[in-house]
Amino acid sequence: MIVSGAELVVAGLGVDIEGRHIVQDVDFVAHPGQVVGILGPNGSGKSTMLRSIFHSRRPTKGTVTVDGVDVWSRDTKWSSQHISVVLQETSAEFPLTCGEIVRMGRTPHKKSWRSLSEGDLALCGAAMELMEVGDLATSTFSRISGGERQRVTIARALAQQTGLLIMDEPTNHLDIHHQLKVVELSRRLRSTVVVALHDISLAARFCDTLVLMSKGKCVAAGAPSAVLSPGILDDVYKVYTHLGRHPSGAVQVTVL
Repeated sequence: MIVSGAELVVAGLGVDIEGRHIVQDVDFVAHPGQVVGILGPNGSGKSTMLRSIFHSRRPTKGTVTVDGVDVWSRDTKWSSQHISVVLQETSAEFPLTCGEIVRMGRTPHKKSWRSLSEGDLALCGAAMELMEVGDLATSTFSRISGGERQRVTIARALAQQTGLLIMDEPTNHLDIHHQLKVVELSRRLRSTVVVALHDISLAARFCDTLVLMSKGKCVAAGAPSAVLSPGILDDVYKVYTHLGRHPSGAVQVTVL
């Protein structure tokens, strides 16, 4: 499951929807192999920004490049070959088995008339085992729990084998064990990972860089120790916070 990480550069990104500035002048770089955490309250523009990165919502201005290539100058197949995505919610209406869902991750890499190779199938199997859903291969996707569906969706993204993995609240519906598994996996992958999280302490523990958003703007970006100051957090989240240390040495945020 090892892939070389891509370099993502987001420059001057802006997204307008129905005349409203949803994302404004966002700049950040995710270097190859880094884990970049996107933080911010609901409605801060996190999901819209991520959609502009993975070729789902065309930006009004600015650029998104992956290894120097403008994402919006290429088609969706190119995007799927270079960027894999895990959304907050995945439709449960697919009349497919979990194994079939995961195998969809290999579709961008094969000729339309060809079946998956033994190597493709092995990648899919390894991804399912990694996410502890191997025993669900023949189960119908719509009939499993929300947490299981999320883990199957992450397995599909891993099987896709791209240099950039975008995850929007991937720990939704997951129990504590699987939340930690997902973020720890992000650290072990050589892929570049950009992940939106609500858990600030979890982001501080596992991310190399944090991008803190508020009202569509990036208000702070950098190492967790630089971004997570009480003054900035209190202003963005409208709560009082205390910063301590996790046993791992990472910043730990407590809401007072």
